[in-house]
Amino acid sequence: PIVAEWSGVQGGSAQGATRVIQTAAEWSAFWAQVGRENPRSFDPRREMGLVVFLGERRTGGYTVAIEAVRAQAGRLRVEFRETAPPPDALTTQAITYPWAFALVPRSDLPVEWRNLTSTAAGRGGSSGSSPAPRPGRQER
Repeated sequence: PIVAEWSGVQGGSAQGATRVIQTAAEWSAFWAQVGRENPRSFDPRREMGLVVFLGERRTGGYTVAIEAVRAQAGRLRVEFRETAPPPDALTTQAITYPWAFALVPRSDLPVEWRNLTSTAAGRGGSSGSSPAPRPGRQER
């Protein structure tokens, strides 16, 4: 179960990636990277963070959400979805770096990332956008 969630459009990684936060140092470094104060205390003995970085997007209107985290078949499956603006949407003309963070109970299971974004939904047909993170890729 997801204990707490945060997201933003600035401060994320320039490349699409995923990350597991397991130490107090990683927790502090993540919040410094995205330019925010630590929102709460972090107990690495009881909890861990799961982060999805979409990478650079050429306009506003992109978001990412971690939709589910569950133990399944000996793995911790993290399901996330990218939302893109419609092709005809008026968007902020600024480069963004969308990210999502889910705080969950600590698990020693290997993490499996699953992007639920369908190809049909695409990324609004915009050109030049980076691909969403590939399932299974993990930054540490």
